[in-house]
Parts: sequence; structure tokens; C-alpha cells
Amino acid sequence: MSKSLFKKKKKEDLSPETALTKMRETQLMLEKKSVFIESQIEKQTQIARKNASTNKKVAIEALKRKKRLEKQLQQVDGTLSTVEFQRENLENVSINTEVLQNMSTAAKTLKETHKKLDVENVQDLICDIEEQQQIASEISETLATGFGVQQDEDDDDLLAELEELTNEKLGIEDFPAVPDQPLPIVKGTKEKISKDKDLANLEAWAT
Repeated sequence: MSKSLFKKKKKEDLSPETALTKMRETQLMLEKKSVFIESQIEKQTQIARKNASTNKKVAIEALKRKKRLEKQLQQVDGTLSTVEFQRENLENVSINTEVLQNMSTAAKTLKETHKKLDVENVQDLICDIEEQQQIASEISETLATGFGVQQDEDDDDLLAELEELTNEKLGIEDFPAVPDQPLPIVKGTKEKISKDKDLANLEAWAT
């Protein structure tokens, strides 16, 4: 006899997904069997009812088959409940397994990432970013200045421009310039001033 006949059968894959598939197939088969038995119970009930008065022997045999089918149906329904319970457990196990695998993958990814991004590397990266931002800012300011514009203007010119702006704000330029020479005295004004002085002395003496 060939030794190949004694070789053990290779173990099937017992992963949660495979077991879950088999349990679903078993549940479907039991559900179909339950429906079939119910139809047979109804059939035997009809035979017993039909022959209840005309052929009691046939009616009694139909009732006996009905009883056996009901017992069989009870067993199938019990097995179906067990299968459903196991299937639900397998579904939970499958979900939990997938969740744990994803969490494990995420943890490994974080660990590898943190190895590459330690504190010193992060600080160096931040310094490089700040340096590049400073260079970009200086370049932007240089470009915004334009070409051919004089940067270092004379301080006297700037002060003169500032004074001009100040005078415009105060409205000084709208008033005439103050003359350097004393204003001329209008004729008759001197005599009026002398009379006013004499009148004031007279009033002081009278009081």
C-alpha cells in the first residue's frame, strides 16, 4: 500500500474570515432545512385532517410523522440558534482582529516616524524654516523697493520736506509773511493817542 494514503490531510486555514464564511454557509443551510421541515409538517397535518374520519390509520401515521418532524425542527432551530451565536462571535472577533492590526500598524508607523524626527532634528528643521523665511522676507522687501530709486537721501532735503508738510497742515502758507520793518503810523493817529492820554490824566486828577 502506498505511503501517500497515510499522509495527514493538510490543515485548512482557520482564520476568522474563513471560519466566518463557513458559519454563514451553515446558517443558510439550516435555515433552508427549517423551512423545508415546516412545509412537511404542514403537509402531514393536512393528510391527518383529510383522513381523520375516513381512514384513521392513515391519519394516525401522518400525525406520527408530524411529531417526528416537529422534534427534528426543534433540533434544527436549536442548532441554528447556536450557529447564529457563534457567527456573531466570529464577526466580533474579525472586527477586533482588524482593529488591533490597524492599531499595531499605526503604532509601528508612529515609532518609525519618531525615530526620524527626534527633538534635535525638529529644532534644526525649525531653524532652517526660520532662516528661509528671513531670506524670503529680505528678497520681497528688495523687490518691492523697485529699481533706480535712491535709498540714501540727504537729511537736509528730508527735513525741508517735513517742514513743508507741517506748514501745509497748519495752514501757515495761507498767511502773509511778517514784515521786517515797523508798520507806518497813519496821520492823525499820533494826535489821537496824545489826546487820549491827557483825558486819562484829567479824569485821574478829578477823582
